[in-house]
Parts: sequence; C-alpha cells; structure tokens
Amino acid sequence: MGRNRIARSLEEWLKDPTLTPGWMLSKEQREARERKRQAWSRALIANEGPVIADLRAAGFDVDTVSDLFSQKEPWRKDGPAPSYPEVIPILLQHLDGPYSFEVREAIVRALTDPVGRMAFDRLVVEYRRTAAPAVAAGEQRRAVDLVMAGVGDLYTREEVEQIMRHRWDSYRFALANAIVYHFEQEHVPVIVELIRNSTDGREDWQALADEIRKKLRRWRRKDPELLALLESLKSP
Repeated sequence: MGRNRIARSLEEWLKDPTLTPGWMLSKEQREARERKRQAWSRALIANEGPVIADLRAAGFDVDTVSDLFSQKEPWRKDGPAPSYPEVIPILLQHLDGPYSFEVREAIVRALTDPVGRMAFDRLVVEYRRTAAPAVAAGEQRRAVDLVMAGVGDLYTREEVEQIMRHRWDSYRFALANAIVYHFEQEHVPVIVELIRNSTDGREDWQALADEIRKKLRRWRRKDPELLALLESLKSP
C-alpha cells in the first residue's frame, strides 16, 4: 500500500466515528457508539434483504453476503447443497443494486474467487461506470439516503456522508482488486486502459502493482507499456 494511501486511510480512520478505538472514548461515548453500531447493523441487514432472499432461494443458506467468503461453505448443512459457481450469476445480478457500499463491497469480494472468472467483464464495466465523478456523487447520495432511512435517529447526515466517502473508496478498491485477481494475458490492454484513465484510483493501482507484475513474470511476458505505467505510479 502506498504511503499516500496509508496517510489517507489513517486520516479517515480518525474521522470515522465507527472506527475510533474504545479506549479513546468515555463510558457514555462507548455506550452511545454501541447503540449506533447496532442501529447500523440492523440497517445493513434490512438493506441486504433482496440479495440474501435470492441466495437462499438458490439454496445458499446464508445470513449475509460476507458469509460466502468468511466461512467454510456455511450453506452446506443438511442434505444436498449448491456449489459455489452457482452463486456467481446471482451476485452479478445484484452488483449495482440499491445497496450500501458495505453490501456491494461484500458482493465484489465474494466474486473474487477462482470460479468467479466469468465476472471479469462485468467488474470492468462497473469500475468504468463508477469512475465518472457525476456517477460517484450520485452513488454516494443514494447510499447516504439508504442508510439514513435506518439510522437517521442516531446519526447526522454529515456523519453518514463522511462514512460513505470512506466506504466508497473501499468499494472502488475492491473492484480494482477483483479485476487484477481475475485478469489474464488477453486482458493486459484492459488493465493498461484502466490505469491510464484512472484519476481517483491511482493509489489503488499503485497498491496492486506488485500483483500485476507477479502475473506478468509468471506468464514470462514483458509488456513495456504496462510496466512503464506501473513505474509511473511511483511518482507523486
């Protein structure tokens, strides 16, 4: 991770009221934060409802999308169960749905699996779409409205906007990471185009540069244009 990204993450961490360490808070502040945390969790569960309903209908007995990658096949309980490749089309259907960024990031992370290779083109489309400033602003307003509907009695809109800016950055990085995870030799021109046209994600690509180089070495491929772009990311 680049130095600028670390500094930015630290700054956002200090500003995000959901992340401040408990030892920095008084008892009353800790109790208030716990009430906020529970309200936020309830809002996310409600927001995640449609994708969870579709997953369960397909036989995936999960409570959250993150169960797909944080547990060992949690849907396998009694009797026959679906295999992981069956989850990919469901997740792709919900990728740009009306969800908070935490839910959408979980969808992307669940797609970052060897069987999710078919998701590459769709992930690229989403990354390109969300790179537009007008789209980014609209997506963040929508996410704030969604969350405020469930936590507006405990959070100010300014607090939620601040948190959503951080979550948006995290979602965009998850997209870039998934794209790098899945890209093959024939996708090198796509990676070149994404890096070259990136304005807000330069630090993300810098953080992923070593993984891209590792793939090129494994393929014994020297692509001067891509390697030059990766080197250029080092400069401020």
